Amino acid sequence: MLNTYQNESLGLDSKNPCILESKFLDCHDLQGKSRNDDSTLLLRDEAEAIQNTKHIQANYTIATLKESFLKTGRLDAEYYQAKYEDIEIFIKNYRGGYVRLELTEIKDSNFTPEQERQYRYIELANIGGNGNISTPTQDLGKNLPTRARRMVKEGDLIISSIEGSLNSCALITKEFDSCLVSTGFYVLKAKDINSETLLVLFKSRFFQEYLKKFPSGTILSAISKEELQNILIPKIDSNTQESIARHLQKSFKLRAKSKELLRAAKQRVEEEIVGGNTKVILES
Repeated sequence: MLNTYQNESLGLDSKNPCILESKFLDCHDLQGKSRNDDSTLLLRDEAEAIQNTKHIQANYTIATLKESFLKTGRLDAEYYQAKYEDIEIFIKNYRGGYVRLELTEIKDSNFTPEQERQYRYIELANIGGNGNISTPTQDLGKNLPTRARRMVKEGDLIISSIEGSLNSCALITKEFDSCLVSTGFYVLKAKDINSETLLVLFKSRFFQEYLKKFPSGTILSAISKEELQNILIPKIDSNTQESIARHLQKSFKLRAKSKELLRAAKQRVEEEIVGGNTKVILES
């Protein structure tokens, strides 16, 4: 379900969702060679959006100091790979336009837990592959890690800033309101795009490839706040956003219901075992 809405939100053909992804994921190999496939066929459903992109370039870029470091402050060669330029051309030509995250939409202020108060703490390991969150750690403020410094509210989106974990993002539902999360997460609440749509975008293969452009650092590579604001985000129309939100909220409710049914079933089995009512059949 998540993949279907990822494709539809970007205007891709839901029956052939890899058309655009193939352009960026398959046509730029590690040797920097360009394939000779007919890119018009690959992009037949998005030809109008990227009409200025006539062919797929080799995956390298030659830039002057003025065009690179003096403009972006980045000297790492990976930042200037041609595939990222192709992705940004596509986003800039998206029929609905695009936006960037504003400073006020990134909630990164630190929260200091009270020493003797109980808190629930969400860490990287609690984030599931579908944007769901498993049972968080619960402990006194004095026992929590020093990185547990951000409080989240219902409707927020959390995304990992750490390279290698960029697919770890999740929607904060009512169940996890007022939990603490690690400073390794950015907490987002955008005004033009709802959190459900942002989740779909950030989880898509297309966007995951794009996000690899932005991490920097040597010991622990991560996306800085400044680079987070440089990410181009397709502005999905409101009707599509509402549809995505309805379906994701429904899926979260069904997941919560299934967890409750599983818990009740386990409790029933334990009660039967403790009560001695369970018959054990041994083979002779």
